[in-house]
Amino acid sequence: MNKLNMMLFLALTSFVTLLPATVSATAPSCLIGKSFRFTSKNYPGRYMRHRDSQMWLDAHDISHLYCLDSDFTIVPGLAGEGISFESRNFPGHYIRHNHIGECNIGRNDRSGIFKKDATWLPVAGLADPYGFTFESFNYRKCYLRHQGSRIKISEFVNSELYKDDATWYPVEACATCPASTAQVASEYGNSPYGEMEMEQPIAKEEVPERFHY
Repeated sequence: MNKLNMMLFLALTSFVTLLPATVSATAPSCLIGKSFRFTSKNYPGRYMRHRDSQMWLDAHDISHLYCLDSDFTIVPGLAGEGISFESRNFPGHYIRHNHIGECNIGRNDRSGIFKKDATWLPVAGLADPYGFTFESFNYRKCYLRHQGSRIKISEFVNSELYKDDATWYPVEACATCPASTAQVASEYGNSPYGEMEMEQPIAKEEVPERFHY
C-alpha cells in the first residue's frame, strides 16, 4: 500500500468511527428488560399512557396514577420478533392495536391475533434517527403514532407531520412509584383529570380498509 492509499485508508477509518450508531441503537436488545415512558417528538412533555384502557398522548402531571399509567416494561415480542409493551401497573396487559387501528391495552389471551397485534418492530425514528419508530408486526408500513391525542397505527405518509407523530423518545420510568394494581384499580373509575386539554387534530386521515379483519 503506497503512502497516498494509506492516508486515504486512515482518513476513511477515522470518519467511520465517528459515525453515530443509529441502526444498532434501535435494536430490540437495547430496550428489552427495561421500563420506560415514551414522549413524542413534536409534543415533548406529553407521554403515551393508558386511560380507561385506551392509549392516549397526555400532558405530564405529577399524580401517582399518571406515573404508573405511562410506564411500560419492554419485553420480547409476543409474536416471536421485535418487542411488546407491557403495562407496569397491569402486568399481563400489553399495548395492541384493534381492528380499526386504535391502540389500547388488553390482557394477553394467548391467541395468535393478540400476539401479532401487540408486537412492534423498532426502527430508527422517521423524523430523527436518534429516536424510535415502532412498526406494526402484522401491518407492515403502519407505525405507532399519535393523532388528536389518540395513539393509533396508520399507513405511512411521506409528510413531516406523520414522521413527527411517529417518532418517540424513551425516558426513564418513574422508578420511585410503586406499581400497585389494586391501588390503581380503585382509582381508575374516578379519574383525577376531569376535562383534559387535548391537542387538536392537524390533519384528518381515513382509517385504511385493510385494518378491518
